[in-house]
Amino acid sequence: MRFIDDEKKNVQWYNRNYFYAGTFFLIVLIVVLFWTLGSQWSFDIYDETASWSDFSIRNILTIPLAALSHSDWNHVIGNAICLATAGFYLERRLGTFNFLLLNLFFMFICPALASHVWGDVHHHGYSGVIFALDLFIIIDFFFSLRKEKRNLTNTIIGILFMAQMYISSWCWKGSGGFLNITYYPWNLIHNTAHYTGALVGIMVGLGYQLIIMYANKKPKRKRKSATKKKTEKSSDKKQEQKNKKITA
Repeated sequence: MRFIDDEKKNVQWYNRNYFYAGTFFLIVLIVVLFWTLGSQWSFDIYDETASWSDFSIRNILTIPLAALSHSDWNHVIGNAICLATAGFYLERRLGTFNFLLLNLFFMFICPALASHVWGDVHHHGYSGVIFALDLFIIIDFFFSLRKEKRNLTNTIIGILFMAQMYISSWCWKGSGGFLNITYYPWNLIHNTAHYTGALVGIMVGLGYQLIIMYANKKPKRKRKSATKKKTEKSSDKKQEQKNKKITA
């Protein structure tokens, strides 16, 4: 099905889209954690004396957990909507397992970079990961426009996603309700977690595309079929017998 798996990929168990189970799991996880633990629950783990010169295990654990902690229901719902749209594009392209692995990687790297720029690990929210996913998607979309990768369904989904992403996520001004948007990416440039997450998404997205291009250009060795191997062996034996008769 074209809206479940990308027609251009060779579908295997590890890159199959299991009906967007990864996106659904992450959204439910964020909602349940906020519902049961309340707002900013990751701050209870956080050590107020944390610094980069004196780190503790608690603060290292806070980095990925901070992405799953949110301040209020508006924060949760806004990130859930953006995650749902990003997941619709990426889980179809990468598959459920790869999508979850990418999110797990971003959950460590994006908060860590934001903490380094900010100066501490006292922040929370999934938006840094979402901005990394957004830039990863943008790079994937433009690379998919190459002739050998071009696909009408992918192009339409990519354009619709980027339009929604720019209006509802990047141009939102962070307060005053969901309709408080502007014409330029205010939300991207005015939040440390957002622009550091975007930077991570650019680097990972470009690295991923370069690896794929190198793998596709690398010549593949053709495996000989079992029947060809048998015929070659039998011909070699016949040749050996002929040589023995001639020498005799």
